[in-house]
Amino acid sequence: MQGRFALPCIISKRKNMTLELFKQFPNIHPLVVHFPIVFLLTAIFTQIASLLAPSKTVIKWVTFILLLAGCAGVQLAIQTSVHISGEADDKAFAIFETHRLFGLATFWVSLIATVFRFVANKWLKGKVVEYLLTATIIITGALVAIAGHHGAQMVYVYDVGPKGNGVMSK
Repeated sequence: MQGRFALPCIISKRKNMTLELFKQFPNIHPLVVHFPIVFLLTAIFTQIASLLAPSKTVIKWVTFILLLAGCAGVQLAIQTSVHISGEADDKAFAIFETHRLFGLATFWVSLIATVFRFVANKWLKGKVVEYLLTATIIITGALVAIAGHHGAQMVYVYDVGPKGNGVMSK
């Protein structure tokens, strides 16, 4: 009988250890958000490389994978975000809203770029398609930079986020 209950007990202990680990981080968003930043900004360079070497289809697929990972990462970053609390500065609320909106815009434009890159890899060919893709991916990178700038302002100017200052969970 004891053997049947051993596995749930181990899982429960592991789950509690994981929860304890994450209690040290009042906001998991900063841990998650840096991955999509890297993926989406690297996709700009691989897309430009695909313009310079159009016969290298592997570069186009690498760009697709980077976009896919970046898009999924942005969604995870959105899901792990927190809300600003009433103890934060009034200007921080405006910056938070701008950060949130640019995060959402980043998700949607990166999703469009991901689908566009996949469709172009499979069915669409030509320089015009590649230039449109490059523009879309660069816009995604600009949105990442703007969202990141506003997130950094909240942290470094208004002290919202570090050690849970001025944040409340969903």
